[in-house]
Amino acid sequence: MMFAGALAAPFVASGAEAPGGAGAHSPTPTIGDMLKASDVSFGGYIDTSYDYVDGDGFFSSGVANRVFESEPSGFFLHQAAFVLSKLPAEGVGGMVNITAGKDADIIAAAGTGGAVYAGDDNFDVTQAFLQYASGPVTVMAGKFVTMSGAEVINSTANANASRSILFGYAIPFGHTGVRTSFKLADSFTLVAGVNNGWDQQSDGNDQKTGELCGLFSSGPVAVGAVVYAGQEPVTATVSDDRMLVDVVASVTAGMATIVLNADWAEQKNTDGLDIGTDATWSGLAGYLNLKFSDTFATSVRAEYFDDEDGYRTGVVQKWKEVTLTTNFAVADGLNIMPELRYDKSDQSSFSKSLGTEFDDTQLGAMIKAIYKF
Repeated sequence: MMFAGALAAPFVASGAEAPGGAGAHSPTPTIGDMLKASDVSFGGYIDTSYDYVDGDGFFSSGVANRVFESEPSGFFLHQAAFVLSKLPAEGVGGMVNITAGKDADIIAAAGTGGAVYAGDDNFDVTQAFLQYASGPVTVMAGKFVTMSGAEVINSTANANASRSILFGYAIPFGHTGVRTSFKLADSFTLVAGVNNGWDQQSDGNDQKTGELCGLFSSGPVAVGAVVYAGQEPVTATVSDDRMLVDVVASVTAGMATIVLNADWAEQKNTDGLDIGTDATWSGLAGYLNLKFSDTFATSVRAEYFDDEDGYRTGVVQKWKEVTLTTNFAVADGLNIMPELRYDKSDQSSFSKSLGTEFDDTQLGAMIKAIYKF
């Protein structure tokens, strides 16, 4: 789930032998040459789009009903991301991943002004960690993205232009802590770690969250299952147990890839009064991704989310959506992604006019341009 950008283009010497037999000019190494010689990778991407939603982009509770498209319409710079990394198969390495743009305030961890705490600086240190690898064991320490979910923050790695319900409302974005992976066989890796909790750069409650993940991959089949368990803040002064179980499975056959993602989570003591008021949420997402050629692909996503206690969206509701995305590779590194999306709730929860009109459906459209370098 971690993104490493491509190296800069190799240096091409432009000096030529001067008339009269004089020697060629000495070529000066570029920054790309120096990075390549040091096995350092630098890259990134720009994610910009025009977004449209036929409403205010919020639920009746005031919670945004899209992850990164909370404004009803307009042109947006969602992400300008940069990655500098050196991650050798043996020895010490590290990664720094910076995200700027509109999305940065949403993914930013608590303690940095972001996530549900609504930052406004359009900047986020999304990942920054040290790594040590030795044989089948790799240890990471610092800030890194979550292992849960079928979709990721990195826009270039998703088949759809908009993010899923589960990405925004069922799982965390990232963690700060220590993570160790053990490659037990060619097809199986076990990952275990401890961190400050969901989207917390600084520990908000002096309690830790544990993570345990199993990753299986063999030929066209891949399955990952992860559990997060620990005490998370409920109020400014009260924390209690939270557990998430997330499973992602995929199978590829020819030009088609089918992906399934299931989530179940529970938060204890949601009112902070220790009177047995608990909340659960769950969901299921399915994807059919079709790659017709190197320059054209489509993806259909359908999902269901049950916020049965209203803890994640502020509304007790069963929420569904279906999305159709096309992807055109129009130039080297440049992709254009038109998309149509339809959302439906069993409640009239979608705000349509400044919180005075509500409906149980919402239509959206987007055309996204992503340039990867």
